[in-house]
Amino acid sequence: MPEIDPQSLADILLASRRAIEYAEGITEDFFSTDLDSQDILIRQMTILGEAFRRLTPEFKATHEELSYGIIIAMRNALVHDYDGITLPDVWLTIKEDLPELIPRIEGILRDEYGISM
Repeated sequence: MPEIDPQSLADILLASRRAIEYAEGITEDFFSTDLDSQDILIRQMTILGEAFRRLTPEFKATHEELSYGIIIAMRNALVHDYDGITLPDVWLTIKEDLPELIPRIEGILRDEYGISM
């Protein structure tokens, strides 16, 4: 598979970890009112979505278990419909979806590319 896939997966993993790590130190109420926290977490979600968007069609066809459509749609909303962002959706994605995504991405990197992160 092209070089773009392992790099994109590494970007997904790093952005996911950063978002989770930052969110562990705050509450949802704090996030909903603190602009700096929103900027930090929305930036990581944007990076995550952009990295998913860069994955090759071949990779996506091989790994249909990953939620490409949802993540890319969130990225598009964050970038293009920023005034329509629903903060509870961002928070829920970080708290519930990303912790499940990380071991999947780690496994793909390890098993298919021999990369441990």
